Amino acid sequence: MKMGFEKLTKFKDRYQKVYVEDKTKIFNTNLLFTLELEFMIECAETIAISSMERKESRGAHPKTRICRKGTMRIG
Repeated sequence: MKMGFEKLTKFKDRYQKVYVEDKTKIFNTNLLFTLELEFMIECAETIAISSMERKESRGAHPKTRICRKGTMRIG
């Protein structure tokens, strides 16, 4: 998960350099797609952080942990 978060951070840095050439304010799909991308990055970052901070399993997303005896347990 940490590796995915690092990639997301790099992607966020790349997004900061995006330039929208079209400056029109009506039906500007390039600007719309760029803004939507920013919102998707923010959502992905929030999901990744909450996933890393969560200590318990949630539904179909079990957290794996190591038991004291060295065996892996899910849940």
